Amino acid sequence: MNREKKKNGDDKTSINQLLTAIFIYSSIFFAAGLTYDIVLYTLDAKWFLLAANTAALLMMGAVFAVYAAGKTDSDIALFANMLIVTLNLAVSIVYEGIVNGPDASFTVLLGMCICALPIIMASLTGIRAAPVIITLIIICSYSVSAILIGDEKLFLCMPILMLIYTGAPIALKSIVILSRRLEREKIEITREKSEFLRIMNIEAERFKLIGAHGTREAAKLMDELDAKV
Repeated sequence: MNREKKKNGDDKTSINQLLTAIFIYSSIFFAAGLTYDIVLYTLDAKWFLLAANTAALLMMGAVFAVYAAGKTDSDIALFANMLIVTLNLAVSIVYEGIVNGPDASFTVLLGMCICALPIIMASLTGIRAAPVIITLIIICSYSVSAILIGDEKLFLCMPILMLIYTGAPIALKSIVILSRRLEREKIEITREKSEFLRIMNIEAERFKLIGAHGTREAAKLMDELDAKV
């Protein structure tokens, strides 16, 4: 029983190993980016963006703490972090549209490029609706900002961006689902092979019992067979 539980744990570790690595390194990457932005917003006295980035950094820290405590798995933790990052980017994009500074259009397009990272990472999770939710948030924030700025370049880029941000997650999600299915089939085949070999070993012991000479040898083989069963 303990050996079977250990094997199941190894299988689970094998499946989630990539997601765990992505969650840890992406948390470090985005936390460093948020910290850098916090310093810049402090120097530029942009208090609203400072508050938004500080809140995002604290929430990401809370997600990491919950994951480290073993209260959630890497799928949910990664999606939660990407959702936090996306909401923070959406706030920044809408903020640029409201302020409408001289570099507002460039900043919005730059934010849209950064938004590709959480979409890709969310597509790797087992949560099927994850990339759709994040894509909708990004597209809505970009649309609001484009309307507020009124730059025709943003409107011209909108169809291409929508095509990329809706088509890419669907394609990537399909690949991930197929990969997970193949992984489960591989694990199932390995388990069936192990079970087959175990049964064949027991059958071999039964043949030994049939051919055993003497009551003492038969009793010994019977005890060994009972232990295996």
